[in-house]
Amino acid sequence: MPLNHLDGDVMTTYKLKLFEYQKIRNTWEIEFDTADQATWERLLEAAAKFDDVSPDQNFLYDIPKIAPADPEKWFELGQLIFEGRPPFVCLKKGELMSLHDGELDISTGHQLEDAKGNILLQETNDDMF
Repeated sequence: MPLNHLDGDVMTTYKLKLFEYQKIRNTWEIEFDTADQATWERLLEAAAKFDDVSPDQNFLYDIPKIAPADPEKWFELGQLIFEGRPPFVCLKKGELMSLHDGELDISTGHQLEDAKGNILLQETNDDMF
């Protein structure tokens, strides 16, 4: 049964639209020396934006005020930052991913690499929102 136009004439043309939704991935990075107090403090400030109090003042976190020599402590602090922002630098922005790559709409991940690019620690948080 044909659809009728508002004035009573039979319409012969229509538009069929296909909407495609895609996921993107952004990659952020910060290079640090474990003796760099200024970078440690910038990471503390960035982490504080995602919590009610600064991580160095919250008893729930074992985050030192002085830049630790242990890179795992740096990783722990980085895990409190849930969004790409300074002091991280964006390496890749808007990298398209197929909808079939993963089942989650939003996820974040953290990775710690040594100077040679070897992955030391890695964690992914799925379905953040």
